[in-house]
This record gives sequence, structure tokens and C-alpha cells, in this order.
Amino acid sequence: MRKNLIYLFAAVPILGCGNREPSGAAEASNSHDSTAVAATNNFPKKPEPPKPVDEMNHEERNQYKGELSKSGVYDCCIKPTCNMCLYDEAGQCPCAELLKKGEGVCGECHKGWRKGKGAVKGIDPRAVKRM
Repeated sequence: MRKNLIYLFAAVPILGCGNREPSGAAEASNSHDSTAVAATNNFPKKPEPPKPVDEMNHEERNQYKGELSKSGVYDCCIKPTCNMCLYDEAGQCPCAELLKKGEGVCGECHKGWRKGKGAVKGIDPRAVKRM
């Protein structure tokens, strides 16, 4: 039993090695510098939220997403816009840009397209892929 636990603890760090961010974005997100992350993703500087996103109510989140959209950081592909990307550490939504390139979108946007909430013209909802 004890030997099995040792193997388990040795395997845990290996299992956590998956990373969906490009190497430059990972380094930038570790420093918590939104400017570095924005530069890595070719997005403008992200406006800072008035308080943590998970403490915002529905109206405050929508207002903050509006600010992010105006600054060019939040480019969602569904209406109403998703929240999944808002909770992402980078706080950016590239889904519309990714969709136009034929790439996958976040899970909430994917579900929105399946429900007929797509907001990018010329896209077949059945062709939308998930990241």
C-alpha cells in the first residue's frame, strides 16, 4: 500500500503538465501582468476590473464585459456574450477571431452556437468547433 502511494505522488506532477497556453502566454500569466498577456495575444491592454470578477453580480459583469469589448479585449462570437472567457486568467475573449480563422471556441460559445445564439455572420453553426 505504501509503495503504491509513493508511485501516485511521483505521477501527480507529470499529470499536471498539460498547458493550453502558448509558452509566452504561460510566462506572462505567471507574472500576473495583463499587459504582457495582452501583448502575447495581440490584444490591447485589458482594463482592470473594479473588483474580482467572481464577486460581481450579473449587471456588473455585463458592464465590465462592455468595457472590455470597447477596449478590443473581449471579442465574443455569441449574443449575449459568454462569461467563460471572463473567468479565464487572461480575462480576454478571442472566440470571434478564432471562429473566423476556422479554429475552436470556448465551451460556452460552442453551446451558444448550438442554441442559435451565434453572432458572427456567414458561419454555419454545425461547423463551429470547441477548443
